[in-house]
This record gives sequence, structure tokens and C-alpha cells, in this order.
Amino acid sequence: VRYDFCEIIPASISGRVSVDANGNGGYDAGEKLLEGVTVRLFNSSGTLVATTTTNAAGRYEFTNLRPGTYTVTESQPEGYYDGDDRVGSAGGSLLAPDSITGITLITGTAAIGYDFCELEPVSLSGYVYEDLDNDGVRDSGEAGIGGVKLTLLDADGNPTTTTTVTGSSGFYRFGGLAPKATYGVAE
Repeated sequence: VRYDFCEIIPASISGRVSVDANGNGGYDAGEKLLEGVTVRLFNSSGTLVATTTTNAAGRYEFTNLRPGTYTVTESQPEGYYDGDDRVGSAGGSLLAPDSITGITLITGTAAIGYDFCELEPVSLSGYVYEDLDNDGVRDSGEAGIGGVKLTLLDADGNPTTTTTVTGSSGFYRFGGLAPKATYGVAE
């Protein structure tokens, strides 16, 4: 008697990769979803279990998983900076950069909301101009000065290797900068 067969129900882990345009650490309607981002799943011993890429809706999913503890990692998408990540419905912990560890699945768990948020590069720009009334505000009729070399400074005020030169209107721009960083400009 009692020659029973007990089965487990497969579990899953899913989430999305998006651009966090408003900087609140999560996806909001209308924010850009990233397709083709590589996401990997590791078991508790650190062995790679599966690899996938996000679809057109920025979503990824790992299915048919046995109960256990897992880690999800994201490969940082080119052209973006690392933003906040979000632990989903089955718990876990964030491990910078781009890992969510300790996701414990029991039989039949559909673990959702394991999201990775990215940040777009920012820019810093302005004008070099003739301040005729010395008020620090560019007024109508105050001409820009072209050909002026500017250097980007780091958070401590030290010069970086990044420089630019103003155009004929006096406009300058430093692009492709990391968001949430502190910069300065030296003329």
C-alpha cells in the first residue's frame, strides 16, 4: 500500500527592463521598455540555469523551475546607465550592480516584478557670452563668444579629460554623462 507518486508544480520568475525616466526606481506607464537585454538565472550554487532576452514589451520570464533559491542578473544595456532595480513578489535582495539574489521559490510560485530600471545619459550645456550689464543673466543683445575651450570637472572640482569648444553662438554641450552625478565646468 501507499506506493504514491508526489509531483511538484513548476515555478517561474519574471520581470521587465525599462528606462526610469522620472527617477522613481520603477516602471511607470509611458516609460520606454527595452528589448533584447540579456537576463540570466543562476541556482543557489551559482550555476547558470538559463539565459533569455527581453521581448518588445521589455519582459523576460524563466519557466518550469524547480523549487529552490535563485539569482537573476541583467547585462547592462549599452547606451544606458544603471538605475534602481526592484525585488519582486517572492522576495530576495538587491546586489549591485544588476543582480537580485535570494529569490526563494516553492512549488507553483509565479514570482513577478523582478525589474531592472535603466537611466538614459544626461547632458550639461550653456553659453559663453558678453554680459554687457554684468548681471549674470544672458539678456537679448548679449552676443555669444565662439571658440572658447571648456573643461568638464568632476564632483571634487578636478578637471577631467573631457573638453569642448563653444560654437559661433557661444553654445557648448557635454553629452553622454552619467545621471545622478555631480559635475562642474571650467572656462
